[in-house]
Amino acid sequence: MRRDDPDEGLPIDQTALDKHVGSEIAKRRLALTMSAATLADLLSISTGVLSAYERGTNSVSGQRLVEIAKVLRVSPSFFFHKFTQPKSAGHDNADPEISDVAASDALIVSNIVANIRDRAVRLAIIEHAVKACAAVPAPPSARAAR
Repeated sequence: MRRDDPDEGLPIDQTALDKHVGSEIAKRRLALTMSAATLADLLSISTGVLSAYERGTNSVSGQRLVEIAKVLRVSPSFFFHKFTQPKSAGHDNADPEISDVAASDALIVSNIVANIRDRAVRLAIIEHAVKACAAVPAPPSARAAR
């Protein structure tokens, strides 16, 4: 963890982590328009086991997570990138300005742009997106932090 992380040293809530990882597996699978049956077949597991992973009722082993990441064309760290500890006394991790849906949408767009072979087209899309974002006013919490 980062040194400035307010949750450093707190025990990880395994149930919350399992649910988060499972949810990220499901979101990525759906972003690729892959059925649960297809992913289960590619991993040589039953759809019931995959469903338990995606619901967070079964923990995914490290080895299995590496296999899932390979099939879903992401790094294993992808499944943890948005994980935050559940709120505990004095620790509020939720960012009200960024929803999980918005973050997931941004990841999908990022993957689409990354797969565009023509560099000029990629750069033009990025330039357009940056200009569009610059035209949007900062949220109130970002303005107050300045």
